Amino acid sequence: MNEIITAAITSSVWLGVIIYLGIYAFKNPEKMQKWAANIMSLAAFFSKKYSDHATKLEVQGKINDFVRSLSDISDVNDTRVTLRWADVENDDIQFEDDEVILVMRDRGYKNKNFVHAAYFFTSSTLLRHTKQHLSPKQAKALDVYTTKKLVEQQNKSALEVFIRDFFQPLMTDDKVNKLIASFIDIDDSGFYEHILLTELSHLGSKTFLTKKDEAIVKEVWDLVEFLKNFSNREVGDDTVTDAFTAKYTRCSIKIVSTSIVRHLNKTNGPTNRVLKAFQSGIENVYVIGPRKDGGKEFIDKVCEGVIEQNHNLNAVHTKTFEGEIKLEGKKKKTKTYLVHLQDPTQVNYVIKDSMIKSVEDFEVSLEN
Repeated sequence: MNEIITAAITSSVWLGVIIYLGIYAFKNPEKMQKWAANIMSLAAFFSKKYSDHATKLEVQGKINDFVRSLSDISDVNDTRVTLRWADVENDDIQFEDDEVILVMRDRGYKNKNFVHAAYFFTSSTLLRHTKQHLSPKQAKALDVYTTKKLVEQQNKSALEVFIRDFFQPLMTDDKVNKLIASFIDIDDSGFYEHILLTELSHLGSKTFLTKKDEAIVKEVWDLVEFLKNFSNREVGDDTVTDAFTAKYTRCSIKIVSTSIVRHLNKTNGPTNRVLKAFQSGIENVYVIGPRKDGGKEFIDKVCEGVIEQNHNLNAVHTKTFEGEIKLEGKKKKTKTYLVHLQDPTQVNYVIKDSMIKSVEDFEVSLEN
């Protein structure tokens, strides 16, 4: 009898483990690919035929892991990647439903394969719809910097190959160099993924009835400049603007950074500004500030006041993330708090000139 009970308990434990692994594999396929790659790598010591398959699974798993984490933060599409080795002169890409198939030649070295696959995926797939609105140099800078983040997070041993083969050659272009320098400052503050990539992703879903290419390119430059300037702002410097409105991406950013405003609990100013932004047709507003020193409580109160007066609004994201501030000329780590408010009734994919004019009028009202 005891043996039967022991066998039943053992079977239940193993069944539970199998069910848990099955659920985990379903929810985290990219991590299972990385585990499978490790197993294949061990098998490759005994048989060469497993080596190519191990590299393929490892590259797939690492790219998919990065894209999934990026989509959680920035609303970038969580596109699944499948890699196929082929005897081809030029790498190719195929789109099938929600999957991207990278057809690439094997370059013989694991790190080189990873770097080429990472850059090829980023440049051909990530934010591909957004790039129709960007200048070629803006697109190049986004590609190379985002790929750098992918390589750093997923395969640091390949970083030297990436820097040599991709990063350094592109940095010789003055405009690309300037943009990447700005991205570094923006990224240090935590705004690269949480704001910049999020809004560029939203921009890619929009069609403008009247051609606006040059104006949109300029607005993207202005958004980058705003985020860079605020990232480099000295704490307490109120000469640096703390608000930005974009009429093409249809977003507004309000940074609540002045401690005296928070201490005096003056929520009416930022509350009214956010409400007027939504009244103008803005789709997304980001309210940002320091988490400590009453910052979170103040931002929450502002956002609660906004939602109380406009019941269409949702707080789609509430986040705390690592950032940096400049104090007495030196960068210092800090915690930043962000609430992303959205009016789903204002989300539009076809943008008419009247919608742009409404946001322009809002910008003018702020100046007067």
